[in-house]
Amino acid sequence: MTNKVTIEIRGYGGEFVLGSMTKEQYDYWKEQGREALKSYAYDAFDYVTENKIPKEMDFMEGRFWYDFDDMEHFYGCDLENAWIDITLPDGSTQTHDNAYKIREEERDEDTSNNIREISECYTTEGVNNCYPSGFYFTAYSSEKGQFIFTELELPEGHDFDGKRLVFWTIDLDGSDFLDSISYVMPKDDPTEPTELTNEGGSTTGKGWECSVFQITNE
Repeated sequence: MTNKVTIEIRGYGGEFVLGSMTKEQYDYWKEQGREALKSYAYDAFDYVTENKIPKEMDFMEGRFWYDFDDMEHFYGCDLENAWIDITLPDGSTQTHDNAYKIREEERDEDTSNNIREISECYTTEGVNNCYPSGFYFTAYSSEKGQFIFTELELPEGHDFDGKRLVFWTIDLDGSDFLDSISYVMPKDDPTEPTELTNEGGSTTGKGWECSVFQITNE
């Protein structure tokens, strides 16, 4: 009998990209309006084929929206809206409404904070210390379903402890966006837990939005 644990995280989240553009491209698409920008960015190839726009305003340059990501590209779920199923070696299942519920439990002395922020990303006009002054395009595909599925082989004699799970997050416009998870193995330094491999998930699209914005930092 193996000492294997399966972790599944399901809920609401999506795919986010952030890319840089020129002032001329920003001014052009602001003037065209949100609906024109949305139609263009979602399927730039067809839009350019069917509509006459200046070549230099085609900032997608034949790419799909999710490839316009020279600044950021995230895929994950909102930690507050992600429920966690943990199947233990004996076949029983632990269910948590979200990672915050696990954090509320009393932690062992050899573990540390189980929700750790690795970066932040804000799509705020004007002063925005996340990025240099400039002009940006952002898009987000809202999705629901399974975002993480992983199997964890524990050392012999070690019982799984949910408080040893570490959730790595990105502060995305004020929300904890789950990027990956780790586990503090018995021999791990709590600051360097073992990363768990996400074997993939299955989600259903619920919506798509995009916008352009300017950062001035003045």
